[in-house]
Amino acid sequence: AGPLFASIQPTYCLNWVDDRYDDFEYDFDRSDEEISGTVKFSHDFSDAVSGYVSYANSFKAGGFNLDRDPFVLDGTNPDTSFDPEIITAYEAGLKSRLFENHVVANMAVFHQQIDDFQLNSFLGTRFVVENVEEAKVTGAELDFIFAPDVDGLTFTGGAAWIKAEYGDDIAQANLAGEQMTLSPEWFLNGAVNYETMLTDGLAAVFYLEGRYVSDYNTGSDLDPEKHQDSFSLFNGRIILDPVNSPFSVELWGKNLFDEYYTQVGFDGPIQSGTWDAFLGAQRTYGVTLKADF
Repeated sequence: AGPLFASIQPTYCLNWVDDRYDDFEYDFDRSDEEISGTVKFSHDFSDAVSGYVSYANSFKAGGFNLDRDPFVLDGTNPDTSFDPEIITAYEAGLKSRLFENHVVANMAVFHQQIDDFQLNSFLGTRFVVENVEEAKVTGAELDFIFAPDVDGLTFTGGAAWIKAEYGDDIAQANLAGEQMTLSPEWFLNGAVNYETMLTDGLAAVFYLEGRYVSDYNTGSDLDPEKHQDSFSLFNGRIILDPVNSPFSVELWGKNLFDEYYTQVGFDGPIQSGTWDAFLGAQRTYGVTLKADF
């Protein structure tokens, strides 16, 4: 190997470039046990409104980071394991059918306490899971379906407020007390669907949906440079469906206003001080022909 390859080989241990691991034996084991379950109570306040409260204890087993770890070779950190994640969750909500079933509305409030949250980070060349000692999530959700007195017309929508934060007293000082990675505080969504007969022999569906997401950080390290501002996305489709025909045509578009946004940000491998990103899909559109036989 040349001097450049030799200098970066100890840092980036990709399976196809680092032969130092070929005869290395991994011999790790772990055992996790936890009793988990849920309890739920519900009550019908009337024929149209019901409510519930619930408690749940969830368990996600621990494991090992199986990608090649440079510290394994020098023996300084041979244990690549991470601990189990335990979630204690409380929720209360209402479900309703109102105005002679023209409106279906549901709402819920919830709180989750997370111990040893398993934070999965992409490092540009590999994924690594580490435990964050404590995190908590508190939020409220509302969704509805509205069917007015117009044949074929339906509105749907919803909103969510979610406060997801890492604990104040954790080992990762850059995360302490901060909003969790990839966790917007506000979500709003809405859609309108209209089905009609354009002619005696041609049915049509017109559909438009939109979603608003408030700002959030896309990096597992919460680097301020990886901050994503709030944005909105819109998708739509038109379906033309001839009666008594096995064929239909769908014209569709996604991200209609070509919104630019980052899904995940991560530090650039090898190039110190830089960062890369997986971007959201740009505007796409097309025509789909379907046939049912």
